[in-house]
Amino acid sequence: MFRQTVLVTAGLLCVAAAPLLADEAEDAFNQLYGDDLRHVLATPAPADDIALARQLLDAAQKAEKQPAFLAVLCEKAYDLAAKNASGYPTATAAMDLLAEKVPEKKVEALQKTAALHQKQYATARADAKTKAGEALLQALSTLAAAQAEAGDIDAAKASLKQALTIATAIKSDAKAALQAQLDGLAPQQKMEKQIAALKAKLEKNPEDAASRKELLRLLLEEEDNPAEAAKFLDESLDDATRKYVPAAARPMEEAPELACKELGDWYRGLADGAATPASKGAMLCRAQGYYERFLDLHKDEDLARTTATLMLKKIEDALAKLPAPKVAAVAWVDCLKLVDPAKHAIQGHWERKDGHLVLVPTGRGAHLTIPAAPSGNYDLQATFVRKADGDVGFFLPVGVRQVHLNLSGSFGQWSGLEPIEGKGGMDNMTTVRPGTLVNGHEYTIDIKVRVVADAAAVEVRLDDKPYIQWQGALSALSARAHGQHNCLGLNAWETTAVEFRRLRVRMLSGELKTPDGAPAKLTTAWTDCLKLVDPARDAVKGKWELRNGQLFSTERGGQCHLSLPIVLKQSYEVQATVARTAGDDALILGLPAGKGACTLTLSDDRGAWHRLELIDGKRLDVRSGTLVSGQEYVVGVKVFLRGEDAEIAATLDGKPLLQWKGRQASLSTHPNWASPDPRCLGVGTWLAEAVFRRIRVRALPDDARSAAEAPAPKPKG
Repeated sequence: MFRQTVLVTAGLLCVAAAPLLADEAEDAFNQLYGDDLRHVLATPAPADDIALARQLLDAAQKAEKQPAFLAVLCEKAYDLAAKNASGYPTATAAMDLLAEKVPEKKVEALQKTAALHQKQYATARADAKTKAGEALLQALSTLAAAQAEAGDIDAAKASLKQALTIATAIKSDAKAALQAQLDGLAPQQKMEKQIAALKAKLEKNPEDAASRKELLRLLLEEEDNPAEAAKFLDESLDDATRKYVPAAARPMEEAPELACKELGDWYRGLADGAATPASKGAMLCRAQGYYERFLDLHKDEDLARTTATLMLKKIEDALAKLPAPKVAAVAWVDCLKLVDPAKHAIQGHWERKDGHLVLVPTGRGAHLTIPAAPSGNYDLQATFVRKADGDVGFFLPVGVRQVHLNLSGSFGQWSGLEPIEGKGGMDNMTTVRPGTLVNGHEYTIDIKVRVVADAAAVEVRLDDKPYIQWQGALSALSARAHGQHNCLGLNAWETTAVEFRRLRVRMLSGELKTPDGAPAKLTTAWTDCLKLVDPARDAVKGKWELRNGQLFSTERGGQCHLSLPIVLKQSYEVQATVARTAGDDALILGLPAGKGACTLTLSDDRGAWHRLELIDGKRLDVRSGTLVSGQEYVVGVKVFLRGEDAEIAATLDGKPLLQWKGRQASLSTHPNWASPDPRCLGVGTWLAEAVFRRIRVRALPDDARSAAEAPAPKPKG
């Protein structure tokens, strides 16, 4: 019934030369859909109302350049779909689109969304009551954030107080986060009152230069609102303020080349005089944006480009030193803004470009840690474009464990979650066949991660269609083995390039920690690694404890593995003092070596071997590798890097143990001992318990020479 109407709508959207006004948008809607609307309203059944609502929503998604028309389409879709519970998803989607695309309608749209969730909560029973309540809490929290952003603090407080009442009733884990969000409104309300008082003073006495200057400062530095500040400019203000505030009030993407550098300099000056870390950070971020745009526009390799590049680095360093802002739970957090490719890339070459995160082709694999660690239930949304065939993946913390979502594995043969019960995505119940991604297509993926006691669920939607679902025991997932600090992560394999255009997360319970994610840096002085360790954060597998400054592995029956948070990118020396306290098998050191990595295993196979592995897939063995339990040993290793080559020399209690020379690329780590970050030192035990009494490491100078030249044992299969 609606096919012809949709085609007409598409034609209208293509030929429209300028945004429609509200009355024109209403007239256009009546011309296109008036008859359809009258027809469905004349029938008692809701099915045709909802069908038309979906058609209107589809048309609205194509009307981004016509916000007034988009608003009419979304509002009519809501009115039709909200009449019946079966239409609530469509009604909610219409309001989500309206809130995202038409800022002046955002609060109104979110209020309607919250009202729908309130209806569902009021009529739900038993277990469905809790689920509906959690959804309502999320809607109210999002609404409160929008109300606060619009300056209506009283309305935001009312929304959060309603949410807290519901959270108490359903015993939600989100209660603490909602209370924190409510408490955080007090400083904002205080600031709003200060601004209102200053505006009142100026209205009464426009010659009050001191009040005008303070109002401009609050609007610029504390509120980061140059558009509002521009309304209060006059001749009493300094030349720079009168020049740059109107320019800053315009969209950054419209700023011309020269203005970008000047505005960056000006905002950097405001940051130097900012009163609080939050305002300093806001000004630095503005300066950063303008410098980045300048570099995008200014291609000449001249002094201006050099100084802008150096200034951008200084700004990034200054931002890194500021205290991390508290992340508001339940609100969306833009994860791409947290990423520093130079700091968080583990493999591959990652860059920022136009606000996006881009994987540049340099090899087969790529891996990046997102410095965002969710410790509860959360939603993740990403928009990405793959440029050539290959896997695209997401590392997802799930409670105390994790799972990997792999899209387009084996060149499009499958997509799925892995490992589950130790099985890869090709072999477990989540597999989608085929799992093909289309190159050049912009995909939006929505991921829901939920944990209740010892159970977990992961739901994946691709382009808003159900794609992958799994639920089961938390123990079916793998121990955390990605990145640092239990963070989210991205990866790709056998692909030319991927562009991540959006990556955001919101917490429904628990909290989102935003750790620095940067391991300690190596210097020529000895670094005490045990002072850097946090077992809860750094353990990859098994149980680890710190007692009196010593590190204990406490799981004799299997594998214990821990990644020390220090990056080893150059030649280095490590010394470890260790004693096996129980069991009769292996102690392990994980050794980065430039582009490769390997493990030094002591007393493997119950004392049969000491070995270095893997070298071109084989092992370098030393017979009679017995360690005496309870006896303290000092293990020393020097790793020398020379271009593409490496040399490893190991000692045990000061006596030569083994030595190897060859290509860095020849070294690899068995998958069971792969470190979350292959650049970091690792320690471990197998069928044994141990105490590491000391682990220290230092960089070796570039001209360091190995101490031994003895013939190396030959690798064995």
